[in-house]
Amino acid sequence: MLRLPNNHFINLCLVLMNEAPKSKTPPLIFKELLNRCLGETEFACRILRDFVETSITLLDEIKSSVVDLDPVELARKVHRLKGTAATVGAQPFKDSLVEFESILRGDHGHDETPGISDALKTCLEKFDSVQSFIENELLPHPNA
Repeated sequence: MLRLPNNHFINLCLVLMNEAPKSKTPPLIFKELLNRCLGETEFACRILRDFVETSITLLDEIKSSVVDLDPVELARKVHRLKGTAATVGAQPFKDSLVEFESILRGDHGHDETPGISDALKTCLEKFDSVQSFIENELLPHPNA
């Protein structure tokens, strides 16, 4: 379970905002979320906690929609998750969902079944990266 921030979290966020590596896009750009939250760090943390919980649920539902071959539900859930990722500043995850939507729309012009499996795998990997970043880099460890 994710916890609300303490001073360690706030200090780490400020460091990450100012010293994020420029050569690689981080899994989540905390500064974007903090700006959307008008600088309210505790509120931003609650949003991140909700983001992780919501994403886990939606990804499970997306997996079920793929198995059930329900393209309408699949597209709706991928679109919702894309908006959620964009809101918190999880750009690489959002980009993978944009690609997933493109495959679902048939923008690639060929049989999309293998593409759907690959897109889902990519989305799951990107989410794992975001979740790990949130839990290991942004939120303090219990013994900190």
